[in-house]
Amino acid sequence: ADRSASERKLIKKHRNASGDGDKIVATSQPIGERDDDDGMSDPTKVQVVIPLEEFEEGSTELRKVRWSLVDREEAVRLSEDRLTASCLVGYRALRCTHGVSQGCWFYELEIEDVSNLVTRGPGGRGHCRVGWAMDRVPYEDLEAPIGFASPESTDPGYSYAYASKYGAKFNSSRAKKYGEPYGAGDVIGCLINLPSGPERPMGDNPKVINVQGRYHCPIWLHYWLPRQAEACPGGHIAFYRNGVLQGDAFTDLHKGVYYPAASFYYGGAAKANFGPDFRYP
Repeated sequence: ADRSASERKLIKKHRNASGDGDKIVATSQPIGERDDDDGMSDPTKVQVVIPLEEFEEGSTELRKVRWSLVDREEAVRLSEDRLTASCLVGYRALRCTHGVSQGCWFYELEIEDVSNLVTRGPGGRGHCRVGWAMDRVPYEDLEAPIGFASPESTDPGYSYAYASKYGAKFNSSRAKKYGEPYGAGDVIGCLINLPSGPERPMGDNPKVINVQGRYHCPIWLHYWLPRQAEACPGGHIAFYRNGVLQGDAFTDLHKGVYYPAASFYYGGAAKANFGPDFRYP
């Protein structure tokens, strides 16, 4: 879809899944010009922006871990319970409602195939790339698969994927041989271990801005992070196929906030299980 640069600064609400699930932590970085309305024009910083969605008082909706309604490319389709995601066009991606910054975390995806619903497009349909994406990944990159990094960006790739086709792993738009291919009926387990987290997951100078409902979400929360992410020694991401460990996929992780993420290609689909009861615990 066509959007202006300012419209691409879409904002999202996410909450930390570290126990009470009720702490706002992070989202996606805006693209294009920077909004320096709090006076921060430091080139060593990068801005992250999130929206504050409104829920009825006393609602428990925010505690449910699901695919995000707002942190997704608009072509990604969601089931009513927001656990099954699919796409009928080329690769599009989404992130989960909750992020994690420290500890060991796991979720599963039961792979599905809805390519029979695709009316036009290339052959070789029904693929997925699944894994983890940091808050630093800009919303605009959700128009591409997880593991993508914009060629215009000077930053390293901040998303990590295991691909159904050939079983390759992807980061910074680079594919490397990794595990077994997978497809409809397989269950893919996605694990991340972050021994240490950032001192301030929300970065510097968090500030709430009222934008009068322009983006169907009246409040923005934005904050600044160091442009160069700090390394996370001992951090790693691994994947399982039907309970069988495929090995460590990535060990060069950064400190920060990570979200479960997935991308789908011409009929690719998956149903998420964010726990606590897993098919292959």
